[in-house]
Amino acid sequence: MDTETKFGLTKNNAMMLFLQMILTIVGFVAQIGLLTFIVKNGLNNMLANSIAIILSFLSLFVYALFGYGKSKFYYIAAIAFFLLAILINNILPYRDTFQKILLTLLFGTMGAFMVAQDKFKLANILIFVAAILSLTFSIYSTITANVETVGDLSKTIVPVVMMYVSIFTPIIMTGAFGVTYLTRAKRKIRRTV
Repeated sequence: MDTETKFGLTKNNAMMLFLQMILTIVGFVAQIGLLTFIVKNGLNNMLANSIAIILSFLSLFVYALFGYGKSKFYYIAAIAFFLLAILINNILPYRDTFQKILLTLLFGTMGAFMVAQDKFKLANILIFVAAILSLTFSIYSTITANVETVGDLSKTIVPVVMMYVSIFTPIIMTGAFGVTYLTRAKRKIRRTV
């Protein structure tokens, strides 16, 4: 299939959007599983964060299905929901000082990225910094993870796996936003040339 003629995408951009789709689907399925687990086990301190992340993934789906090439509203909405999830995550009682610093920096960087959509170089730098912050947060949180945050359930495998999956959600989201932005921005630049 000729992606350039049919969708206005080069083969590389089409492959990048396929990668974004995989990241989004994996993250969304993991968050639905996590939300189910949270509700089933009454872990209310994690509920709002999980819902905000699911809304962010849904906004990315809506953007991919209806808004791509038309409006960046859904993309901006997805970033806004991700910012809400970061904010909620930052106020959780079991975050240590380093995690709070990383989340605060990630919030600021993603907020600046959301505003800098029309400045290609700046937006790319910001999403790269956000990816590094997300990866640092995820790795550090994995190392310092305390399975007791899931209470008595820490003795079974599913809660522990779900906890570790949720730790890597920021890097999945940041990667999905970066790939989507890069593809959209390259397509826009090619149209103006």
